[in-house]
Amino acid sequence: MGSGFNIKVFDILDSTNDTAKELAGQGTYHAAVLARQQSKGRGRSGNEWISPAGNLYLSVIIDDQISLKNAGQLSFVTAISLRECLSDISEGEILNKWPNDLSLNGNKVSGILLESEAYNNQTKWIVIGLGVNIKHAPDGAAKLDSDMPPEDLAARFLKVFSKKLRTWRDDGFAPIQKEWLTHAKGLGQEITVRLPNETKHGIFKTIDENGCLILAQDAGDVKIASGDVFFN
Repeated sequence: MGSGFNIKVFDILDSTNDTAKELAGQGTYHAAVLARQQSKGRGRSGNEWISPAGNLYLSVIIDDQISLKNAGQLSFVTAISLRECLSDISEGEILNKWPNDLSLNGNKVSGILLESEAYNNQTKWIVIGLGVNIKHAPDGAAKLDSDMPPEDLAARFLKVFSKKLRTWRDDGFAPIQKEWLTHAKGLGQEITVRLPNETKHGIFKTIDENGCLILAQDAGDVKIASGDVFFN
């Protein structure tokens, strides 16, 4: 059984997310854009994503019309799908790192970026971009060091993602949340969360129904929607 996604493959693009957003704006949904290289790849907060040939650069287009506050749940649907695929081809420990990364033996191996168009606080379409370090990794990051072609990993991922997406659509976020937490890096441990204007310290308690990190502090729990997590 396939994924049902139509994969469009390019040798090089500025950004798979940009191309996917153009296609979504033209009414193309349930499709995926794969580039063998990117010249202007980016991650969260506009950070540059180095994109040499041999790694996976993929963007998925879906047309789910959901509230903006729930759209972030799709990052966790993506993460558990990707983690399942990477665990099958890596002997190392693959963990989910809040909010939208995966780690291999403690170092970042993959990142996820969601972008959407909305109307009246509802999404019209959502583009889910992801990058995986298969053959190459920047300093401080990890790579799978696998011979699997990016196209093959993309096909594997989309097949699993289709099943997890169906679960999310049918049963909501609870089963996704449970699976993500089962393989969450630093859960129950002391962490530091760097925010734009402050830094918070506490225990990584859980994530809530919208994917926000719940940080346990002496004065009570703190909900964090976005930030950079560091492990003490």
